[in-house]
Amino acid sequence: MGYRICVYKLRMECEECGGAVFLNGPTREVECRSCLTRLKLDGDDWKGLLESGDEDYGALGANQYLTGNIFGAGRKFVYYIKPEQPRCPACGETLYLGQLDPLQDDQVICTSCGHRSATFTTPDWLRAELPRARQVFCAKREGESDDATPDPAALRPILMSCLHCGGKLEITSETERIVACEFCDTDHYVPDDVWRRMHPIKKRTPWYVFFGDAEINAAAAAPPPAAGGTATAAERKVRHTKCARCGVKAPSASCFYTEIGELCSDCYRAWPKR
Repeated sequence: MGYRICVYKLRMECEECGGAVFLNGPTREVECRSCLTRLKLDGDDWKGLLESGDEDYGALGANQYLTGNIFGAGRKFVYYIKPEQPRCPACGETLYLGQLDPLQDDQVICTSCGHRSATFTTPDWLRAELPRARQVFCAKREGESDDATPDPAALRPILMSCLHCGGKLEITSETERIVACEFCDTDHYVPDDVWRRMHPIKKRTPWYVFFGDAEINAAAAAPPPAAGGTATAAERKVRHTKCARCGVKAPSASCFYTEIGELCSDCYRAWPKR
């Protein structure tokens, strides 16, 4: 196979406090949320993580994965690796990649729910260590905030009563964890359930790396065939979708979801991106 795509779930232990630090994308610096220490990572760290399952990759079957620990320079890394086509983080459906412009920063649109997932080329500093690592999907880019995003409904203000005077306390996402009553100046600790609703706990999230000797092409548009090379009847059946713009029927795997409906690849390329 000239390419492979792996999903990664990675974390490390903070060398200062031992807290869990999630690595949700290729970045050379992460912050421990427990002690606020800025932790540095280099290309060798990432090479060890992303290649952890390289030797055993070919032996993995359907729904099999690799997991384990890496120790080095006083650090502990925990990895989970599985050969898997990128999936939509919103609905879990497979994302089709065959129509992506190679080696470009772009968005992958889920043909099931319309969710847009970021994709970008592997950073130069990482490609220097792993030349075949060419594209990243559903990951946090270096310099981007890795905070968990709350549900919009959870950002509506919540009203509480002061335990001392009964005055109104309005809790918003901008409120500090300890809030003072504006009537009697009594301090109140915002309860955990209210705080976590507006400030979701950060989790280890899956992200994907495309490894190949050439750019992404139509061969990578669908998961590799099952071991043995025998396709099922469902795999042999190709579903077609009528383009909402030109009316031509095209294979559904090569169509894209937009505000006006599903478009064929030609119409999608001409469609203005937001």
